[in-house]
Amino acid sequence: MKPIQTCGRMAAWLAWVITAVCVQAATAADAPWKPGGQRICIDGITFDSTIHCGNGHAFSKVGPDHYRFRARVGLEPYAWRFYFKMECPQAVGRTITLEVADFNHAGRTVFHESATVWSTDGRRWITMEPQQMEIVPFTPTGCAKLDAHYGDREHLPYGVRYRLRLTAPQMWFAVPTPYTLQRRDELLDRLAAAHPELVRSITVGQSRHSRSHGFPIRAARIAKPGDDPQRQNVVVIAGEHSAEVAGIYACEGWMQEVLAHGEWLDRYVFYFVPIMNVDGAYYGSTYYNLPRALTEGVGDNVSQGWHDRRLPEVKALWPLLAEWRAVFFASLHNGRHRTALEAFGPPGPGSEALLGTWRRELGLPFEQMRWKENPAAFNVLPRSGITPLAYTIETLLLVRQKGCGSFEESYLQTGRQLARGTVAALDAMPPDAKRPEASVAHFPQNQPSQKRLLPGPPSERVRLAGADFTAQLPWFYHNLPFERWQRHDVYSFEVNGWDLPPGQYAVALLPRGNPTSLAVGFDGSRFQQVPVRDGRAELPSVRIDNRMLSLYLKTPGAPEGGPLESVLVYPAGEDAASAGNRAVPFAGYRRDTRAQEREILNRDAWGEFYSLLRRDSFGKKELRAMFNDLLEWCRRRQVMEPGDRHYGAIYSEEDKYDFRDAAAAAVCFTHAWRDTGDEQWRRRALAARAYAFKGQHVEDPANRNQYGGLCQMVPSFRRLGDKLPDVNGVETCIAINHLVKTFELGLEPSEQDLRRLELAARWVAASEFQPGKFQHHEGTTWDCQNSNALGAMALARAHHALDKRGRHPPESWLEAARRGMRHWMEGQEAIGCWPYRFAMIGRGQAFHERNLPDQGMGTYHFLVACGTPVFRSEPNVQDRMRRVARWWLCTSRIDRQPPLATIDLDDRQTSGALKFSAFTWCRFMAAASLMRIAEPSGEGDFWRQLALRYMEHVYTKLWNRTDPNTAPVMRATRDDMKVRTWIQAAEWDAALLRDMEERLP
Repeated sequence: MKPIQTCGRMAAWLAWVITAVCVQAATAADAPWKPGGQRICIDGITFDSTIHCGNGHAFSKVGPDHYRFRARVGLEPYAWRFYFKMECPQAVGRTITLEVADFNHAGRTVFHESATVWSTDGRRWITMEPQQMEIVPFTPTGCAKLDAHYGDREHLPYGVRYRLRLTAPQMWFAVPTPYTLQRRDELLDRLAAAHPELVRSITVGQSRHSRSHGFPIRAARIAKPGDDPQRQNVVVIAGEHSAEVAGIYACEGWMQEVLAHGEWLDRYVFYFVPIMNVDGAYYGSTYYNLPRALTEGVGDNVSQGWHDRRLPEVKALWPLLAEWRAVFFASLHNGRHRTALEAFGPPGPGSEALLGTWRRELGLPFEQMRWKENPAAFNVLPRSGITPLAYTIETLLLVRQKGCGSFEESYLQTGRQLARGTVAALDAMPPDAKRPEASVAHFPQNQPSQKRLLPGPPSERVRLAGADFTAQLPWFYHNLPFERWQRHDVYSFEVNGWDLPPGQYAVALLPRGNPTSLAVGFDGSRFQQVPVRDGRAELPSVRIDNRMLSLYLKTPGAPEGGPLESVLVYPAGEDAASAGNRAVPFAGYRRDTRAQEREILNRDAWGEFYSLLRRDSFGKKELRAMFNDLLEWCRRRQVMEPGDRHYGAIYSEEDKYDFRDAAAAAVCFTHAWRDTGDEQWRRRALAARAYAFKGQHVEDPANRNQYGGLCQMVPSFRRLGDKLPDVNGVETCIAINHLVKTFELGLEPSEQDLRRLELAARWVAASEFQPGKFQHHEGTTWDCQNSNALGAMALARAHHALDKRGRHPPESWLEAARRGMRHWMEGQEAIGCWPYRFAMIGRGQAFHERNLPDQGMGTYHFLVACGTPVFRSEPNVQDRMRRVARWWLCTSRIDRQPPLATIDLDDRQTSGALKFSAFTWCRFMAAASLMRIAEPSGEGDFWRQLALRYMEHVYTKLWNRTDPNTAPVMRATRDDMKVRTWIQAAEWDAALLRDMEERLP
């Protein structure tokens, strides 16, 4: 034993030395995190994170009225939470800058920080305004142990600066709105005291550190007295991830709603666990619980620990779940990037019923229900025979419900609405849907030998239920005339977003009934008879390399749900029977185009819509009048004082001097110069173009991440200053298009202009992080389809413009543009939609308002690219154009408000703080795209009329003719949106109007 003891002492000594070295290094920069928080006075302000459930350490002064601190707890891999108090009686009236140095999450935009709050009493929380926040670079600690491996491709470390006015002797600062363990205990005790006959508090068990901090895992049981065996149990938990307070507040709201509906207790018994991860809540971590030795290790992700039940939180709750045998279980979370709710759970009719009632009850968008393979409760509980209907529900942290004055109120309201939707679905659900085996039957890999609760390699053999992925598209998708609503017998089968390895596959179609053949096609118009043998029609070799399979069947008299029982996909050349035995069911989502929700696609409404569409009441004259109004606005708002640092900029009604606005204004002024010959317009165009280049990073050629790229004005950056924000790839590409347009219109560039254009294009080319995939903004690596279309367009446009002027740009730009174009086109779905991210489920697949901005941004610039020499003969472009035009048609509506009925894009269901689809700009992008589609599609007059109808709606109902201090075009279709710095796009709208006018006969 002696040598072992010696080794143990040596290891302990080495650990002490390593820790001491880290502490010493961090002391020079920042002190490491210690349990219990920090209390320190700087400049008469006492920063105190020793408060209950506080977070924040290493407070230091970095400049006048500028104080930095850290939020990361120990070695936890993620951090986006803090909560501390400031005692500042001598500093009241000062405005200070607070900077968190070490956040780490996807997004890195001011929007992702919009849950930041402050308080003067620690109870009522006030939301921080976007203009008070700024994203800044990550500040390392200086200790390699702490800084190494912090972050990954999707979670890059960064900092945030906040400008806060100290308005009281004591203030509290937090993100998100705190939910403490004391509040939990006060809630449970208060409800039990107020409803002693209904509410009983339960101690579930102890966490690793409950005995140290005194807060066990607690639950509440809400039920009528007695043990009625007919009552079914419902379990709701929250706080598996300790910073996800929107889910915790929603759990409290759910409890309140149950107590407001005594009749529910005749049928159900409810159990609530408001905070599972009590250690994380107490010590201030973001996701994980705390390791046994608090300052060593990273802890564990409680939500991913259900498969082996070794974590103390899961181990404590599991016996109670086994006893309760709930009919329904939900774990409430919240994504810090989401703008719509989402749920994960078992496929099947029970989930479909719940999704329908949740959507009906909620005041926020509910994106989808999907299943994925992981060791979370929604997988483990049904497979263990404990709960048939188990879900993770991702509520919303960053988006408030309409009418809610605070995030806390919105979170509570969401819980109440989920409660109503859940009970409504359970009440209507047949008994068979509530049996554990009912949901397990729908699970992929549900055979015991195939169960896999941890991620693994994708299968090459997949079986899909026919009805889950079959839809009928409107008749005009199949070359039937627009004029008359009509039925048809063509069915679209499409699955997207699967992880099938690229390759050649056999596709076996198993029909319903006993047909001798199936008419199969790939474009919705042409079909070939495929014989049915041994119960299947086999396509022996289909190339699948874009995570999507899309085909059509023409089947007169098919039963409801379509002609297919199932579809089997397996490697080409393999025996079908053998592949069928090994195939894994795919149930990641269920396709729903939501065509049934589109009013104009109903038989009774189509005639009225078509009549309005063909109305001859708007044309070139009106487009030019709109342009002239916007041109005059640009003229009045342009800064033309030579000594002003914003010389050439357009001062926006959003209180900014934006580079994109200036680039678009340069196009408008150049048009005016060409129209009139007046040199005044030329001078304005040159000044605007020169200002647009002031948003370009040219200060450090060695900085490859920024050099040549352009930035975007954001709420925290509305004026030129000493430093530009990070590069935005979208803005860079848009600027390239506008600036090249000024060249084409005759505003000849200087050598400096050409050099700047070349630098911008070089940045775009260098931002291609994988073949055909371009960065959305500096540092991102998600496969954003808009960025890909923009990147292809920008490189093609810049190459042509520079080559025409003898600059000899590299051919590699065109090769990258071709890769981007190919990747963009292969992502289009049958309805014509491009998901926001490639193969993304939930931001595609449907005629839905959430895709309106994405479709406009990507499609318009794809069409601009098609006008460049490199893409003029690109194959398959016409089919892509025809499909996306039909998607816009299907998302249109009749607006019957006076003074006359008009046609608009249907954004009525958009919700949240941003409401991107309500931007008036979406109408301009759609109309400009349709004008470009008209001629090459062979359906010119129809699409030109739809484009004009959108513009007629804007000019009739979204046009300002009274207030000279706001732009002629209203920035959005509604006013209940926070002011951002990119809703109003008047200058861009004006440039698009001329783009449309050029394409009218």
